[in-house]
Amino acid sequence: MILHCAARRGLRVRARYARVGTWGLMIVAAAGLCSAAHAASSVVTIGGTPLKSLPAAKYYSFQPSASDSQHRALHFSIANKPAWASFDTTYGRLYGSPIPANVGTYSNIVIRASDGQYSAALPAFSITVTPLADPGPVISGTPPTAAVVGRATALRRRPAIHTACGWSFLSTTSPRGSR
Repeated sequence: MILHCAARRGLRVRARYARVGTWGLMIVAAAGLCSAAHAASSVVTIGGTPLKSLPAAKYYSFQPSASDSQHRALHFSIANKPAWASFDTTYGRLYGSPIPANVGTYSNIVIRASDGQYSAALPAFSITVTPLADPGPVISGTPPTAAVVGRATALRRRPAIHTACGWSFLSTTSPRGSR
């Protein structure tokens, strides 16, 4: 800020650069001389890099860093929050665990920090929920459905558990009381 002052012409203020914020101006004039001082404006900043994708059933958590130059308390808000996620307005944390039904891309998510007067926002981002890489075990085989009390029973077929990554497991358990 530049301050021009002349004893007969009055006070003229001209800004050399623009800065958003509240400016306090103190002018001291004595014998035609002027000086000016300004208080720093309140600046809210927010930053961080959210994770862009995650598989369904995995936990997601992102908390941006934010500050206010005047150390005022900040409050957070979100636009376009995914339905599977929760948002903490005190700390700005976005978190949750999407299920396989939530597979897809959630776009234009914006997290904003505000001190009540000024605010700042992260650039819009997207989160892509991908399908599970391994959908889990598949159980095959048919165990007996009945047993005679007092008579030993053995499984003729052992149920096998096959996973998508090629592992197989055989059941080694027997009905209670049989050996």
